[in-house]
Amino acid sequence: MKQQSDRPTPPKQPRPLILALMLTGVLFWDANFNNTNSARASPDPIRIARKLVKNTSTILKYYKEVIHLDLAVGEAVFADLSQKTGLPPEQFEITDRQKRVWPDRCLGLGSNPSLCPSEAVEGWRLEISHRWIYRTDLLGRAIALENPEASQPSPKTGYAEEKDGAK
Repeated sequence: MKQQSDRPTPPKQPRPLILALMLTGVLFWDANFNNTNSARASPDPIRIARKLVKNTSTILKYYKEVIHLDLAVGEAVFADLSQKTGLPPEQFEITDRQKRVWPDRCLGLGSNPSLCPSEAVEGWRLEISHRWIYRTDLLGRAIALENPEASQPSPKTGYAEEKDGAK
């Protein structure tokens, strides 16, 4: 079993050089081979520049809004899960993440509507180690375990269900 650090694993970052080369290739192809106006000798540089800016801003928006997960969110979730299960935080990993908008300040899990102000809260739905599901706000200040039954000990294995079968 490999040694894991206390910090959540950062998402894989796209390589800017590869993205730029791919985008340049797409623009080159579009400008030279999809040009239906055969009378024009060269592509319009303004049109190419506009497409480049539009595509680059779309990629950056996706990276900023979808991929970026603040490390404080993962640390808060790992600390809470460690307290609930008795397992060390290093044993957990974020196996899936989805950006969500929760309907209230209880992250959509409150049973009493009078205790949960109904204002939309942007946040995350995180799957931890293929077992636990957490809901958080964007900064990890509000966290809630979506499936508390997953924190109960398993009759066969207890809390620790590691991938390699060891306890």
